[in-house]
Amino acid sequence: MNNWSFGRKAVFCVISSVLASSLAGIVFILLNSRIRSLVVAVVTASFICALIFFIVSQLLRDKDTKVRITSQIASVVVGFLVIVSTVIINLAPFIVFPCNHNEAAYDDLTELSKVEDSRISEIRIDDLTGWRISSRSAKPDQKRPVIICFYGNGMNASATSLMIFKDKNGIYGDFNENTDFVCVDYPGYGISGGAPDSDSVKEMALKVYDEVASWETTSEIILFGYSIGTGIATYTASERDAAGLILWAPYANAYDIFNNYLNIFYGPCRLLVRFRMDSDKYIKNVDCPVLILASDADEMVPYQSSRDLFAAADGTAADFVSLSGISHNAFWQDTKALDNTYEFIGEVA
Repeated sequence: MNNWSFGRKAVFCVISSVLASSLAGIVFILLNSRIRSLVVAVVTASFICALIFFIVSQLLRDKDTKVRITSQIASVVVGFLVIVSTVIINLAPFIVFPCNHNEAAYDDLTELSKVEDSRISEIRIDDLTGWRISSRSAKPDQKRPVIICFYGNGMNASATSLMIFKDKNGIYGDFNENTDFVCVDYPGYGISGGAPDSDSVKEMALKVYDEVASWETTSEIILFGYSIGTGIATYTASERDAAGLILWAPYANAYDIFNNYLNIFYGPCRLLVRFRMDSDKYIKNVDCPVLILASDADEMVPYQSSRDLFAAADGTAADFVSLSGISHNAFWQDTKALDNTYEFIGEVA
């Protein structure tokens, strides 16, 4: 009877394990690839920590109770720190680059690009995609400046380009009156291939610059960055010639952004920050005029970080414009921000 009871328990455990594993496998397959990598990393770290705890417990099982308990507590603390660090390292990319795509905006622009003499055209650079809005005043074969826009992490090329092109409130006209406006999706955004990280977005930025510079109608290039895109724009300006660099809500380095969320990234903890974009270093190699706009009420990028970037612009003809009381997402509707930007474009173009 006991054997039969044991057998039923064993069968029940096996069936339950199979069902649980199957269900977990199905859920795992359905998850986004980036979430899967996070789950794998956390599970692996947890398993390793549990294994280390078990080994330590076995090695010290004959030791004094105080030594055993102290060692086990130390193992638990270290394991906890390892798991937390793993979560931070693998969760950060979701926060920094959420990989947005606006299918409706993409479809609208696709239809608009098919209209005869349309000023909208799709750009394809290897596996990168984006949009070009041609100047309203320039003839098709006439040389004119081009603005390359590097948007914020919560944006995408289609929605940004559609906003500029339709200009419902009549406030974006100077972005493409005498200049072309170009916006290309970061890797993993829109329908661009690849995955976003500090290296891939730098490579993407140089590809976009080189493509635009190769056009026969391009007279000069103005680089424009907003939020996370300011680091990418500054890096590009340090590697390529630009007529001007416009930075809305810029940061001196990525640590300032991370510390704004969780103020722990100092010393060894800086190793947890995988997104490396040191604008304060790049800007030292920028030769063109620079316009920096920052708000003292910006809740995403610390105002002081923008000031630090301005201070780092040694030898650069940089101008700092302080905006008062506007939030991070209000730059695109702020009259002062837009007026200063258009004035700068007129000067450098």
